[in-house]
Amino acid sequence: MSLLIAIGFFALTEGKHVSSSKTLPDGTVIHTNHIHYKTIIQCQSEDQLNVTLCVFAPTDVAVLANMMVAFIVTKAHISPGKLAFLEASIVAPLEILYKMITRIPSLMFPIH
Repeated sequence: MSLLIAIGFFALTEGKHVSSSKTLPDGTVIHTNHIHYKTIIQCQSEDQLNVTLCVFAPTDVAVLANMMVAFIVTKAHISPGKLAFLEASIVAPLEILYKMITRIPSLMFPIH
């Protein structure tokens, strides 16, 4: 299995909330909530990898709409059988990025 950092724009589909639990040696149970999305990585060789994107999020975070494009920084876990799993660090839907960019003033010269 290979591990690399993937940065780019991804179209997200079929988002769903998923919960997992882990029991520590002392008997404490830790619950983790995340959202899984399906997406595709397009390779330079024109091959496509169908992947699952995991975003750690509480249950009150809304799932993004189907085919929402987002800027994502993620760790990509890729196996030889072309199965991949993406673990997101940053997910910024384009509608939010657009609102942020339109509020940034346009300056002709840098301010020192």
